[in-house]
Amino acid sequence: MTWVIGKPTKYGYGLLVSDVAVTYQSGKVEESLQKVYPVGNFIAAGFSGSVELGFRMLGYLTESLSSAGPSKMFSPKDVALKWYRTPRRVFRESPSSLQSLSCEILIVGISPIEYLGVKQFPVVYAAALRSPSFEPELSRDGALCIGRGSRIESYKNAIDGLDRKRDPFAFEFELRTQKPGIVYVDRIARAVKEYPQKGISEALNLCVVRQGNISVTFTEAWEITDSESIVRHKSPVLFRSWEKFRTHCEKLGANASECSC
Repeated sequence: MTWVIGKPTKYGYGLLVSDVAVTYQSGKVEESLQKVYPVGNFIAAGFSGSVELGFRMLGYLTESLSSAGPSKMFSPKDVALKWYRTPRRVFRESPSSLQSLSCEILIVGISPIEYLGVKQFPVVYAAALRSPSFEPELSRDGALCIGRGSRIESYKNAIDGLDRKRDPFAFEFELRTQKPGIVYVDRIARAVKEYPQKGISEALNLCVVRQGNISVTFTEAWEITDSESIVRHKSPVLFRSWEKFRTHCEKLGANASECSC
């Protein structure tokens, strides 16, 4: 019950946007979970479905990319096309209780060898891997989505509109404010607010993937006002590992393995 969006841009960076809601087996929804993370040099990933499987899959991906050494760079396209067999095997070997919650992975990364004319603008890829096959869907232009939000028509229309209309105004504004992705995520937040869905929060994480840097920001900590100024708010506590989330669930008397997003 989540919405994670991956967007390659033509300006040398990629975006991963995710809500922070998690749904307990009881039906309770809590805004407390970070779902997008750096996993390698110039590569980030997010998950939806089973919280346990999501953290495990991103852990396996991080381990796989780091095993080649800290300075090794990979094409995100090659990563998706070669690594997808690992989550497929892990999912197949997982208990049916976890499989019933599904598992989807969204990867966004910068190519170390492909450029849009000049090296300042490397090619950016997004790849969606969905259970049970996890065969990758690739894009180097349009947005890819996972989670329940990817199947909601009003949300899909919002993403399609951004892909068609975003670039000229967004790039100029983001360059001026030095906040890549701020326009994109602001429009997504407005769509969620206008068409609220249980299990999808208005609060969002924005992950910006660039050569040499990956940042994750809680976007409800700032917003664009009608006057194009940026207002800052206080960020909540988000769980960023399976161990901490599981401990939190134990304190609540809940089973973390039954939680989904």
